[in-house]
Amino acid sequence: MDRARDRDLAPTLGLVFGLALAFHAATGILGTVRSGIPFSELAAYFDGHLYLQIAKSFPLPYSEEGRNYLSQAPLYPALVWLAQLVVPSALAGWGTVAIWVAWLCSAAAAAAFYLLAREVGARPGWATALFVLANPRWASIAATAHAEAAAMPLVILSLLAFSRRRLGWCVVWLSLASLARFPAILLGGPLAFGALILRRDFRIRNFAWLSLPLVVLALFQLYQYLRIPDFGGLLQEHSVFWDAHLVWPFQAFLEFGGRFHRTLGMQQLLLDVSLLFYFSAIVIGLRRGSGEAGFVLAACVAILAFFHVSLSGRPAVSAFPRLVVLAWPAALLLHWRWLSPRLPSLGAGLLSLWLGVASLWIGTAQVAGAVVLQKLRLPYFPRVLENLEQDHPDWLEFNRGIRRRP
Repeated sequence: MDRARDRDLAPTLGLVFGLALAFHAATGILGTVRSGIPFSELAAYFDGHLYLQIAKSFPLPYSEEGRNYLSQAPLYPALVWLAQLVVPSALAGWGTVAIWVAWLCSAAAAAAFYLLAREVGARPGWATALFVLANPRWASIAATAHAEAAAMPLVILSLLAFSRRRLGWCVVWLSLASLARFPAILLGGPLAFGALILRRDFRIRNFAWLSLPLVVLALFQLYQYLRIPDFGGLLQEHSVFWDAHLVWPFQAFLEFGGRFHRTLGMQQLLLDVSLLFYFSAIVIGLRRGSGEAGFVLAACVAILAFFHVSLSGRPAVSAFPRLVVLAWPAALLLHWRWLSPRLPSLGAGLLSLWLGVASLWIGTAQVAGAVVLQKLRLPYFPRVLENLEQDHPDWLEFNRGIRRRP
């Protein structure tokens, strides 16, 4: 029944995919124009250069020579590598292909979100427009080389399968999402609670299915232990970028929030709005009468939001809107289910248009800002740009300068 219904929606989903793809492409292209860089270089900025080196190391990804890359998730680089095998090199190089993959994944997320919004009883058209347009941080992520772009459609498909009581597909999609962004595995907790407790279904096979994301992540860790001598685990290897550990909720915000407020005006506004948006979504979802869907969506937002406000260090504050972006679809649906009966179609259209313009402007500004900051602050970045299109990885040591390629 679900497959037949989805096939009937194919034209609508194709339109959603195409419009979302156009918006993400426009954001990326205008970002390069605003920052004055060639389009092929766009994939080097933010964390894109890390994923590109991992992609070039396939079919056996990672290397002892690239220890500073071991904490980056493998799925987005794997998709870039597979796309590079298909796309002729004369048509597009590594950088261009990496951006194309991010755009396609982000557009697929919009189509999946349409199905999810329809499944939970929201007005799917305007909800999907807001999903694509309303979050400036998602706009910049979806337009550039970010692993969140690959994780987002998988997270949404996992929630969709859960709402359709397809637990097997739910955990398959979640397992893949966890290989794109490791924190996605946290969603296994709310989904397990919904499947076992709310639905009172304690069959052994459900426990087996729910263990799959943990098994998949454990197998990935085992691969890294076998491939990399003295591999210290994801947290230890990630310390070259950010030595994060759990602290009391909001401790980092109390410690660094004032400094952050004084230095980054627009970023501070995005942070404040993000905190208000995600935590108010939790309250809305836990209201009486929200039903199973509202409770599970609220629990998904809560576990991602509270985890990321309980991390140490300044990045927990400055990067919060990006770190918690996988909670964006669930939080948006919670707000939209509450707001849409009170908002006429004209109001929804005007809201989508206004937020889309704001997201386009802020998203392209974030691209331009990343270009300036990374060129200014990262001494190895000229080397990254110089070797962007070579076919083999050029591993760097970010804490000790550049490691010579063997």
